[in-house]
Amino acid sequence: MSDEAGAPAARYLPARDYAAIRERTGALVEAAGGCVAAAHDTRVGAPWLSRYGNPHESAFAPVDVIADLEARSGEPVVTRKLAELAGYVLVPVATAGGARDLMRHLSVISKEGGDAVSGLAAALADGKVDDAEAERVGRELGEAIAALAHCRSALQALAGRATR
Repeated sequence: MSDEAGAPAARYLPARDYAAIRERTGALVEAAGGCVAAAHDTRVGAPWLSRYGNPHESAFAPVDVIADLEARSGEPVVTRKLAELAGYVLVPVATAGGARDLMRHLSVISKEGGDAVSGLAAALADGKVDDAEAERVGRELGEAIAALAHCRSALQALAGRATR
């Protein structure tokens, strides 16, 4: 991308982050059925959808196109990456199912938290963490975080229901 004088435009994030957004956009288009199918559910055509995921193009998908495609695919593929780049974890909001559901959440928290702790301990056993270990443990930590967030949402919904 260049400014009017042709000089490279300043960007806030490192190039690898923009590449990751582009890669996630391509994955989203595929999850939404590919360029041709996804074009039926948003305001841009298949050629543009192809460009948004191409690492050699400068255009990025507009936010409304991302919203359309994430709604179609049922997964916040790009939104999750944007949250990560901003230092956040994106987790779905759980619906409350009562006290019994909270007990199930406790079980999931115990399992996912245990998996994360044991995975991290195993990764640290040799005093260093390689890329594969970081990826695996990162996934396990994300699952534990999601379990805690789901439990919190269920608890809040149950408490709100109990006070009505």
